[in-house]
Amino acid sequence: MKKFITYFLLITASMIVLLIIVSRINREKSNSLPEVELLYENNISLPYPEVIKAYEMLDKRYREAKLITYGPTDIGKPLQLFVISKSKIFNPDQLRKKGYRI
Repeated sequence: MKKFITYFLLITASMIVLLIIVSRINREKSNSLPEVELLYENNISLPYPEVIKAYEMLDKRYREAKLITYGPTDIGKPLQLFVISKSKIFNPDQLRKKGYRI
């Protein structure tokens, strides 16, 4: 049950972050970003593989964004860290040393 809750929270947090990022990017570059169907308006959650695919798309599209595999979760899934950095520093330790919030 603990693993399920951890996995559920990871997916939920990922979806919320993804929705915030995608809506911000859509406002800034609505013509150049490929369409991502946002299902939250219909109260539908994206499956985990689709969330990761969307982050990968953002990683490829923007030099300031990077999707990093940060190790495994307690259920064996890769723990993904999505970093947005204007300075293009993506190492969490380096970002902390420079005073950036993670």
